[in-house]
Amino acid sequence: MPARTMSYHYLIPVLLSLNLVLLPAPSAAKDDANARMARAQAAGDHDAVREICLRMLQQRPSDTKLLRILAKVQLSAAENEPCKATLTRLGAALGEPDADLLEMRGDLASLGKGKESKADAARHWKAALGLQPGRISVVNKLADYYRSVSRPAEEAIYLEQLASLRGHPDELARLARHAVRLRDWDTIISCTAQLQEKFANREAAKLWNPIYDRLMQHSVALKIIDNRLETGGQSAETLLERAWLFDKTGLNDLALSDAEKAFELRPGSFTVKYQLAVILAHAGRASDATARFNIEVSGYAQKHLHPPTYFFARLTEIESRLANKPDASAHVERAKMLLEIRQEELALDDAAAAVAIDPGFAAAHLILARVFASRNKTLAAKSAYRRILELDETHLAALGELGKLHMKLGDYATAAGLLKRRLDLHHDKYLQFAYEHCFASLQTPTP
Repeated sequence: MPARTMSYHYLIPVLLSLNLVLLPAPSAAKDDANARMARAQAAGDHDAVREICLRMLQQRPSDTKLLRILAKVQLSAAENEPCKATLTRLGAALGEPDADLLEMRGDLASLGKGKESKADAARHWKAALGLQPGRISVVNKLADYYRSVSRPAEEAIYLEQLASLRGHPDELARLARHAVRLRDWDTIISCTAQLQEKFANREAAKLWNPIYDRLMQHSVALKIIDNRLETGGQSAETLLERAWLFDKTGLNDLALSDAEKAFELRPGSFTVKYQLAVILAHAGRASDATARFNIEVSGYAQKHLHPPTYFFARLTEIESRLANKPDASAHVERAKMLLEIRQEELALDDAAAAVAIDPGFAAAHLILARVFASRNKTLAAKSAYRRILELDETHLAALGELGKLHMKLGDYATAAGLLKRRLDLHHDKYLQFAYEHCFASLQTPTP
C-alpha cells in the first residue's frame, strides 16, 4: 500500500474524535435556543419568537410550553388557522384541557365575526373559570363580552368579581359607574366609600368623586324620570331629559345611550339630532356627529359648552309648527337661532326653505342675506339685500346692512347713498358715524 494512502487511513479515527469534541452538546444547543427565545420575548419580537418556537418544536413536537408560546404569538397576530392547529396540538399533548388552553380557545373564537363566534368565546371562557375560578384575565373578558351584548346584569356579576379579586381602584370605579346603569345605589355607595377610604389619592377616585357628588344631587330627578319612563313608556323628550342629566353628571356613556334611543324613536327630528350631536361632542366624538348629521359641534367639545337654556325648547316648538304645514316664518325663526350660535350651514338651509315657501317674504331674504354675509359670500349677500329693497324700498335693516357691507368693501359712494337713505327714514347714531366716515373718505383726494 502506498505511504500517502497509509497516512490518511490512520488519520480517520483521529479526525472523527476531534469532530465529536468540537460539536456542541445537545444540552448546550437547547440552552442557547432558550436564551435566544428569552431575548426575543423580552424585546417583544414576535416574528423571532415564532421562528425559534417552530425550530425547537421540530425537535420537541409535544413541548406544551413551546406550544403555548407559539399559540399566543399567533393569537396576537390574528393568525387564526395556524393558531387553531397549534391549540389542537396543545390539547393532544395535554390530554385534558386546562384553563390556559380554554382561555386561548375563547380568544381565538372571539376573533371571528358574528354573534355566534362571540358566544362561543364566552362558553370557552366560562369553562376556563370552571377550572380556575380566580383567573382575572378571563373574568375581565367576560365582563367586556356582556357589555358588548348589552346584558348589564351579567356584566355586573363579573365586574363584582374583578373588584373582589383585585380590589383595584379602577375596577371599583368601573363597578360604581356600571351600578348607575342598574340604579344599584347600595353598590354605588359601597364602591365610592372604598375609593374614598383606601384610594383617595389615586386618579380613579379623583375622577369618580365629582361624578358621584353630582349624581347624588340629581338622584331625586333621576328617580322621577325613571318612573315616568317605566309607567308612561319611552318618549324621545323624556329620554333626552335623562340624557342631559347624565351628561351634566359626567356619565357620557349613559347620556349617549339615552340620546341614541331618542334618535331611534324620532330619526327625522332636527331637534333630536342636534341634541345627540352635542352629547357626542361632550363625549369626545364631535367628528362622528359631523359625519352623521352634518352638524359642526366641535366648539361644544372644547369647554363642555351647552347651547343657551331656551334653545332646545324653542327648536321643539318650531319643529311642531313645521310638522303641520309649510311655514316660512318658522324657518326664519330657526335660521336666526342657528345663525346666533354660528351654525351658518344649517341656518342657510332654513333661510332657503323660507324663501322657497314665500318668495315675497322680506324677512326670509334678510336672514338669507345675513347668512351669506357671515360666510363672506358678498355677491350673494348683496343680491339678497337688493331683493328686499325691491320688495320694500324703505326696509331699514336692508338699507343699513347693505350700506355697511359696501363700506366694508371700500365702495364708499354706494355705501354713503344707502346710509343716507336709511338715516333720512330714521336716525341712528352708529349709522351716522358710518355715514360720516364714508363721506369723509369720498372727500379725500385719491393719490
